[in-house]
Amino acid sequence: MPAGTDEASKAPSGGERAAKRDTKGIRTSLQEAVRRAATGKDGDQSPIFIVVGPEVGPPGHKYDRDITFVPTQINLREGKYNSKGTPDSVQWQLAGTGKFTLKFKGDSPFREGGTFDQDNAVGTVKDGSPETSYHYVLTALELNGKPIHLGPGHCPEIIIQR
Repeated sequence: MPAGTDEASKAPSGGERAAKRDTKGIRTSLQEAVRRAATGKDGDQSPIFIVVGPEVGPPGHKYDRDITFVPTQINLREGKYNSKGTPDSVQWQLAGTGKFTLKFKGDSPFREGGTFDQDNAVGTVKDGSPETSYHYVLTALELNGKPIHLGPGHCPEIIIQR
């Protein structure tokens, strides 16, 4: 209640103000990524979107940004196991303007090796890739020229199937 009155304040509480924070940008980016994430199986290229959330928290108490990969798991095949005879491929795309680097933990199922970035963002399944799951981590991220702090990360898995 405001001082000197018997009525409740009409001003929004701290929680209500926090709930109204501008998260529209991340929500829109996620919705767009999910909408566009139709996979291109049978030798066509599938996108993997990297979506970075907004800064949250007051100065000195900011949280690390949320990072979402769409899709979080993707199943791929080498050429001889799909109907067209062409190996599946993926292209990592950062939603927004920036740079990224990701590295596979252990072996990579891709011809192009185990490290990818904004300039080398396409991986094509190599012949003879073992039928298993592969994991990678985001090792560097920059948005609009500003480095983004990355904590210990979990990235999607790439599953090679027959």
